[in-house]
Amino acid sequence: MKKQIPVQEPPVTSYLFYMYPLSVIRPHMAFTPWICSNFLQLYHYNDRDLKFYVSPFSPKGGKKNSCFVSCPFLEIQNLEQNMITRRRDDIIQFVMQSLDEDWHVQLDVDYFHLPSTAPYKQFHYLHEVLVSGYDDNSRTFEISGYNRSWKYHISTITFSELFEAVIDKALNDDTDPADQLDESPKVFLYRADHSRKYDIDIRQMYELLSDYLESANTAEKYRMLYVPQEVGIWGVSVYSYLTDLLDQCRSLNSLTIPLRVLWEHKRIMAERIGYLEEHGYIDSDYRIFEAYSEVTRMANHVRWLLLKCLMKPKVSLVKKARDILHDIAEREYRVLSNLRNLIEGCNSEPGKGSTDYYSYCDIKRSPLYMCCDDPFTACSAESPTEHGHTFTIAQPTHSMKLVANSIEHHRERSLRQLVRKDVYQPSCDDLSNRVKQILRYTQCGKVKVLMPLRELKGDGAVIVSEILRVLRLHVGVSNVFVVDNGVHPRTAREIVDSGVTVITESMIRQRLDWDRLMCHLNLPDIRFGKGYAVTLGLAYLAIHGLMDDDDWLVQCDGDISGFRRFQLMPHLFYPIIMEPESPWEYLKIAQTQRNNETVKAGINGLATYFKLAENISDSRMNQQRLMAQEIYDACIHHIWMLTGQFALRWRHAVNRMVATGYCDETLVSAQHGWRRLAQVVNPNPCMDRTNSKQKEDCMMTRIIQFINALTVFGQSVRTSWSLEMIREFNEGVAPGVDSIVRIPDKNGPLCVDGIEMDRVFPSVQAMLDNGLLS
Repeated sequence: MKKQIPVQEPPVTSYLFYMYPLSVIRPHMAFTPWICSNFLQLYHYNDRDLKFYVSPFSPKGGKKNSCFVSCPFLEIQNLEQNMITRRRDDIIQFVMQSLDEDWHVQLDVDYFHLPSTAPYKQFHYLHEVLVSGYDDNSRTFEISGYNRSWKYHISTITFSELFEAVIDKALNDDTDPADQLDESPKVFLYRADHSRKYDIDIRQMYELLSDYLESANTAEKYRMLYVPQEVGIWGVSVYSYLTDLLDQCRSLNSLTIPLRVLWEHKRIMAERIGYLEEHGYIDSDYRIFEAYSEVTRMANHVRWLLLKCLMKPKVSLVKKARDILHDIAEREYRVLSNLRNLIEGCNSEPGKGSTDYYSYCDIKRSPLYMCCDDPFTACSAESPTEHGHTFTIAQPTHSMKLVANSIEHHRERSLRQLVRKDVYQPSCDDLSNRVKQILRYTQCGKVKVLMPLRELKGDGAVIVSEILRVLRLHVGVSNVFVVDNGVHPRTAREIVDSGVTVITESMIRQRLDWDRLMCHLNLPDIRFGKGYAVTLGLAYLAIHGLMDDDDWLVQCDGDISGFRRFQLMPHLFYPIIMEPESPWEYLKIAQTQRNNETVKAGINGLATYFKLAENISDSRMNQQRLMAQEIYDACIHHIWMLTGQFALRWRHAVNRMVATGYCDETLVSAQHGWRRLAQVVNPNPCMDRTNSKQKEDCMMTRIIQFINALTVFGQSVRTSWSLEMIREFNEGVAPGVDSIVRIPDKNGPLCVDGIEMDRVFPSVQAMLDNGLLS
């Protein structure tokens, strides 16, 4: 039997009594509003390091692991550890039974007996460990704690190793637990209650922020619960404690943990500000998040300077660190004072405080008309009945749903009847009024995000960090998956720090029959490309059983700067809130420009096949005519066919074929555009990485060629192709078009570029069914 309860790397790892409870509740959908409402105040007592003030029962104010009793969705129990350590079986059975009841088990152990840790077989080190799962067959436990590098780590140990490590066993060694433990050895049980909710507490945030800026002793407010043992140093005054330690160069070792706590405090504060902007409590036009991001960066810089000093002490580095700390204190005070002013009159409802959540959108829109006859007939606002048609003016203060009817047979029906996919154009007020409903939907655990990423220069680290921060707020950190298709170490660190799941090539390729798959692709090998990364991500989700058929899988590009302003998730899931009973299968962001005209010309060109070739009796031509009409019907109504921002139900995502290169979004549109599709017009700029003119020209030409290749092949894409059909396309059709003629950037002869046509990956479901993936 196996049992595993989810844990995730928490934003605070400086102390285990913070780290373990936070790792338990981080998968909870209410985690972000709760930690944003707490973990704001810092304090220092004379004989202690720098710490967060979480509740009246924070360290030095009661039992240290009890400081989370104020978290409404975390249940905590504790008992003396000697009550379960009389016999080996007592320990093992207690831990397993607790896990069976969804309790994580925290034990005091001696790291001397724990593999994958620095003290293993080297020295005795008494500290806590968290057990979150077991496998009865292999007789192992899943634990989390510090690894050999003293970083957060999840690993497995045997039943025997855990028994050897518990404190009662360590008491028989030469180490006195009292030398390293503040309290007698205890067992703590943690269980997240996923039925409980939590809304961000703006009033508490304001009061804690005021205490932090004014260096007020927050513990004095709770004397009824616990009388503080000493005054200590609070809030921004802790900078004086840190600079004093720097002045005493001999005390640099004692700064390692405090500077990490300082950095973690800045990271959480940045997340807090981002949450307030994202959810409309403060206006993003004030650029509070951008200003505070610099404070976070500087805090991390000081931490690395200290590590340099520890390896090779230099007075100049110490002085530089001290100067930066002074700069951080001044910058932070200015930024947070502005933040306090903004939230002082803020209501608990987003968008209802002193600022307007969507004020920056301020879209100027002319009245839209819904024509009951031919929508392609020109009609101006000055003369709405000029051509004898009747129009209804849609008021711009409400959401605009532009309805067009579908094309089926072009001789009998007009284009108006052809296009019947739903297009929404929500106003700023529409989104603002429904932001809570959208968040409730996206945070229900049924929406997951897959982000294929290739970023080799490291200049995209800040962009990726912002994207992940926004996505975590909308769907939760456990529902965001990044596929590492070649990532610079700087960007990789940002991804790891965000806590999201990182999918690597090595995780999947060992589960694939790679040689056989390459035969079907007609390629010697493949190591990168968007389609390749998407396939790895889909395979990971499928083999780990992380998706249900009705779940939404959002695909999102990883190079969009200004992602917070782009407002992807509110726009994408707007139709779900507006028409919850509609059987939506496919959601898509819509924008004009973006090379849509070029691709639309290619789709319109397909009409040649099924209009002019209708009277040709050749069976192969007839097959191509039907295929052209299928792609036309699926794609003609798409406003932004090439968008990398869309959502599919999992039952379709797992069955979708994937193109290896530029043409993947086109293939998705052709396969699923005929389903119940909602398109949402997003006026906010999608500022993805700019391509060169040469690349854009090659991409557009390749996409049109790919559409024609599908047509020539003549096999319907509405159902996933068999492996034999995929091999036939990849061997017989795709290699035939390997060059592109384009107009050069400057006057001169035409250019010829050699670019391989995209191959087609089988769907993940086809790979599972045919034994290519296990």
